[in-house]
Amino acid sequence: MDTHLRNLHRFTKPLFKSLPIIAPRLNSTFGYLPDIGTMGAAQNQIEFFKAGKFAVVGASADRSKYGNKVFRWYLDHNLSVVPINPKSPTIESHQTHASLSALPSPSEYAVSILTPPKVTSSVIAEAASLGIKNVWMQPGSDSPEVVALARQNGMNVIAGGPCILVSGEEAMKAAAKL
Repeated sequence: MDTHLRNLHRFTKPLFKSLPIIAPRLNSTFGYLPDIGTMGAAQNQIEFFKAGKFAVVGASADRSKYGNKVFRWYLDHNLSVVPINPKSPTIESHQTHASLSALPSPSEYAVSILTPPKVTSSVIAEAASLGIKNVWMQPGSDSPEVVALARQNGMNVIAGGPCILVSGEEAMKAAAKL
């Protein structure tokens, strides 16, 4: 058993050192690799929380939906958050905005997105036109094309799996310590 562990260590250490080299190959092989850009995933999340103001696109009045759960997560953590939903006038007693462009000073916001990838594409285009720099595409909201579009517009992107309900608190606390 001890020999197997030593052999595993010999294998994994060089593997992690070569990850930047093999990642593009994995991406071309599988079509999509959750790409974290030039910063690490944790650093992207910390950068996201430095915004101080947040919007949730796809916020929902239905408490069973993740659009509501994510919105309530922000409220539960006493963060300044605005729900974005063109069909519902209020969510959790907070007035909604129909779109990101309806926000006052939209470039000051970081945006959590909970929409299907086809809708996320138009959300990213709108966010880019408004100068929004931080987006967190919650699981199921992203696609390789949407992530690429956001990066082409110079955005700090969190995509490919991490959910704010799981990773958010640790990143928020880390951002507060900086």
